[in-house]
Amino acid sequence: MPTMVLRNTENADTGFLLIAGNEALSEGEQQRDVVFMRLPLPFTSPLADFVGEHKHAEFSALLRSSPEGTSP
Repeated sequence: MPTMVLRNTENADTGFLLIAGNEALSEGEQQRDVVFMRLPLPFTSPLADFVGEHKHAEFSALLRSSPEGTSP
């Protein structure tokens, strides 16, 4: 399952974006189901709050992949 690490503005790991499917992300745009997971950390941030409010809720996202990386 492809996974993206979510980091806040201080570059601290905050959670993950889990991408449905076992196949690797191909170059270009593709629609995939995704789920947020938040790390159990003592600090809060706007990103941590957002991920916490939407954790475990499956939704569809348009992902763009290139040799430089992938972005939702």
